[in-house]
Amino acid sequence: MENFYMREILFLNKVLDNDIIEKTKIWFGTVAIQYIVKFLVAILLFFVGFKIIKFLKVKLNNYMNKSTRLDPTLKSFITSFTNIALEIFLFIIVIKIAGLPTTGFVTMLGAVSFAAGLAFQGSLSNFAGGLLILFLKPIKVGEFIEVLGFSGTVKAINIITTELTTLDNKVIIIPNSKVSNSTITNFSREETRRVDLEFSVSYDSDIDKVKKVILDEINKLENIILEPEPFVAISQYGDSAIIFIARVWTKSETYWNVHFALLENVKKAFDKEKIDIPYNVLDIRFPNDKKLSV
Repeated sequence: MENFYMREILFLNKVLDNDIIEKTKIWFGTVAIQYIVKFLVAILLFFVGFKIIKFLKVKLNNYMNKSTRLDPTLKSFITSFTNIALEIFLFIIVIKIAGLPTTGFVTMLGAVSFAAGLAFQGSLSNFAGGLLILFLKPIKVGEFIEVLGFSGTVKAINIITTELTTLDNKVIIIPNSKVSNSTITNFSREETRRVDLEFSVSYDSDIDKVKKVILDEINKLENIILEPEPFVAISQYGDSAIIFIARVWTKSETYWNVHFALLENVKKAFDKEKIDIPYNVLDIRFPNDKKLSV
């Protein structure tokens, strides 16, 4: 009888063990399938979300370009910031759908951010510099400036950098922290600028005639401003020439047109009126006391 009970007990244990193993296999299989499905959905969402973000970037850029209400400086900053924010948002959603714990991920992200903050202090200072430029507005998109020895038109103010386009169409990229902490010369902020030019004439010239010729050429220009009125006077006596200074006001956008036109027109007028522009003469002496002037 005892052997019979022992056999029954062994048989029941074997059945239970097999049942547990089968249930365990089914459970693991179900869980594995769930994780695989979540992983595949997360990958699909990543690619679809990336395409959507790309589409939204294009739409946002088009809207920013057409909008006349927003400051151009604010447009580039908003576009740059929105792009980064959308990508981070997509990444967090993908992590959550994949079944990874977002709380742990956020904690880890905070720790990584702290470490990255220590490692990339320059980038954070550039971001802060971008905010200062955005709110204090020492420069705006489209203005012609000089900073850190570079001159150009402000093309864009991004989160980290400022882009300039030079007169010969080069692109200069400067960190925002450098721009915000440097002396900036803004040539476009004021509506008007003064053109200052110097003209040298020989000591034999009639100074009243020289002044009249320069003033006549100034008054012939189309883009000058008559108030304040143009000014011409002797500025100094050089080693071999009398130096006249001419000052005339114009709009900022026509500064270089007036500058170059006045230089050219005054030279032609001096030639016509027989007013000499002195130049240096080099004397070369030879051992036999002969002299050659160049």
